[in-house]
Amino acid sequence: MNSPNRFQMLLLALLILLLVPLVLVLLLWFGPLRGNSDRFMKIALPLDCAGNGAMNGDWTETISSRAGRKWPRFAAFINWLFQDPRHCEMSVEFTQSYLKSPLQ
Repeated sequence: MNSPNRFQMLLLALLILLLVPLVLVLLLWFGPLRGNSDRFMKIALPLDCAGNGAMNGDWTETISSRAGRKWPRFAAFINWLFQDPRHCEMSVEFTQSYLKSPLQ
């Protein structure tokens, strides 16, 4: 049996880092926490930031915020996905005012 090469291990690591947060968010979105938005946000927000960090982004920024600042086409897709034309724009504002502010 051949051992996995470096490329296969890197591919596996990327799949785990990118797919696990996505699957967890989808399970939360369509699962039993759907009606409890406060608890949903407390779980989804760190997963979103972790996903952004895994994609070589800032761990204190959400994927929507990063898309709103850097990737207009991806931001349009996210806005469509959330059925909110200002989702990414509001995420940039939220990130700048809440996530990037110093702890008090």
